[in-house]
This record gives sequence, structure tokens and C-alpha cells, in this order.
Amino acid sequence: MSTPPDPVVSAEDIRTLVESFWAFVQSGAPGDTPAWQARFATGGLVAPDGAFLDLESHQALHRPLTAERHCWREMTITTLASRPPRVLVETTVSWTATVRATDQRIVAEVDQRWIIERLPTGELRFNQWWSPAIRYLGGDAIADGLGAGNS
Repeated sequence: MSTPPDPVVSAEDIRTLVESFWAFVQSGAPGDTPAWQARFATGGLVAPDGAFLDLESHQALHRPLTAERHCWREMTITTLASRPPRVLVETTVSWTATVRATDQRIVAEVDQRWIIERLPTGELRFNQWWSPAIRYLGGDAIADGLGAGNS
């Protein structure tokens, strides 16, 4: 039995990119930050309700939150192309956060689908970011604007 070839974008590459994005989100920095605009081919992402959110709108949804934590549950990487290097990542992330104004907790699982590509410079960017489902798991708050009740 042969082993599959290494993906054109490794799991470690993906974790580094995504975890740096989560840190950017938690920073509350403006969504039009040039370094992050360059890392999203579309300029934003698709929320569980199907709405497109530019990065500033996404940042605005997260600014009222504190103590956000993301925990990888699983990740599948499928190579889509080698030129340009591009992979499909399917994952589920456990996400918790506290609403600053009310101290209520959000406890959820978020399904994620990302197409990540390596640019000629070697840097990675999201060709697409889609969160097809969010499941709330017993916290006392639901994140406004993130497709409440989708699963």
C-alpha cells in the first residue's frame, strides 16, 4: 500500500495561517488592514447563513466578544491543484467566546471549508472561506449575525 503524496500545503501551514487569522480577529484591528486583505482572494468570507462578509464586517461581529478560543477538532486536506498549489480544507472547530457587555458565553462548533493556495511568493492566502454550519452547544448567548440556528 502506498502512502499519499504530501499535500502542496501542509497541515502545519494551514494551522499557522488560520491561527494567525484568529489572532487578528481577536485583536479587533480594522478589516481593511492591507496584510489581511492580501490573504483573502475574495476580500472576505461566507457566513453560515450564506451571506458574504467583508473582513471589516467580520471584525465588527467579533469586536463585542472577549476570551475567544478556537480548538481544532478534525481536519481533512484534499489537494486540488499543484500549480498553483491549492488545497481544500474541511474542519470542525470548537469555538467559545464571552459577550463583553453581558458576560454571556457562546459555546459552539463551527464547520469550516477553506480553499487555501500558495502564492508565487510562498505566502498562503484563502482563495475561499466558507462556514457552512454553526451549532450552538449550551452557552447562554448566540452570536448575532453569524447565522443563528444553522446546522
